[in-house]
Amino acid sequence: MNFSSPTVMNGLLQELQIDNCKLQIANWGQGEDRPDDQRQPICVGHSLLRNEWILLHPSSILQFAICILQFAIASSPIRHGRAKSLCNGVIVLVSGGLLIIATHSLPAAEPRRLTRDGVLKLAPLFVEKGEAVIFAAHDEPNRVSLIRMRLSDGKQERVDSALTAHQFDADVSADGRYLCFVLTYTSPQSILVVRDLKEGTESRFIPKDARGTVRGPKILPDQQCVVFTLSDPGGQQIASVDMKGANLKRLTESAGTNAWPAISPDGRQIAFSSSREGSFHLYLMNADGGNVRPLTNHPLRDMRPAWSPDGKRIAFSSARDGNLEIYIINADGTNVRRITNHADRDDFPVWHPDGQQLLIVSERAGDSDLYLVDIDDIPRS
Repeated sequence: MNFSSPTVMNGLLQELQIDNCKLQIANWGQGEDRPDDQRQPICVGHSLLRNEWILLHPSSILQFAICILQFAIASSPIRHGRAKSLCNGVIVLVSGGLLIIATHSLPAAEPRRLTRDGVLKLAPLFVEKGEAVIFAAHDEPNRVSLIRMRLSDGKQERVDSALTAHQFDADVSADGRYLCFVLTYTSPQSILVVRDLKEGTESRFIPKDARGTVRGPKILPDQQCVVFTLSDPGGQQIASVDMKGANLKRLTESAGTNAWPAISPDGRQIAFSSSREGSFHLYLMNADGGNVRPLTNHPLRDMRPAWSPDGKRIAFSSARDGNLEIYIINADGTNVRRITNHADRDDFPVWHPDGQQLLIVSERAGDSDLYLVDIDDIPRS
């Protein structure tokens, strides 16, 4: 951490340089709207890097020290070969001897683009402890394939080059033993495939209805069953089968559409989206389908929840501000905050195992590509 000598004019701090974060101070009057005996010299600081303003009482050495401390804490390490430095805004006010400090977290840096082919992409996930990703891509005119991409060099390969039907919505168990995904079929329209990569075996679950579908399978941490969206007689519900594709259980039995299940890291809860009340809202329920309760309540759709590795937060995509953007909410339903802000669609959030990045599919500039979004500067509570 490199500090420059502060520039001082007329006894007031004017400028301070910390690494590449510059704090520029400008006079902001003497509190003319207050009685003479209550006026205090006030100035406003401006972080040039992030266009944030900082109120300071420059006569206080303590406040000046706190300002330096906040900028030191805000300095971020190099991640994935890209230097990042973020400045946190600090508001320091003195009134009647009472010191009040409030911090404001800044938006993360621009998302880092991982792919550049622009073809349609769906439902990515991290594998191999975050060293690679698997996603579905429309890589041929008449086929959607599962693609594995190594993050170190961007090398891509098909997960199963022998398959000719569409494959998407993959999930992999934490130890890498099981792979499950959706495979298009003739009748029904899609089925669930579960592969035991250790034993070299494959099991399938096939819906009964000719137009039945399976979507979004997720493997429970204990590897005892797979939870997914089932469209079959009884409506579109959240259901589960064991690792052999047997013992079907419907975990929801409600009106509307129930979709996009996400399993908490401890395996005890399932987050999902449902239109049972009209709009798509996020809900939580126990892993056995009991204790269903709402997590969000917004007139526009909230969907595709994804648990953080520590189980404290849930990322999701929502159209609540117009187009689809990425948001995070605490698992108790508090503190919703927006993570992306772009005119084009941002969707399919999934957490990096370190809990400080999200992988998303974004349709920026008309192309569908994978992006990494840093979120380590977003408040945790």
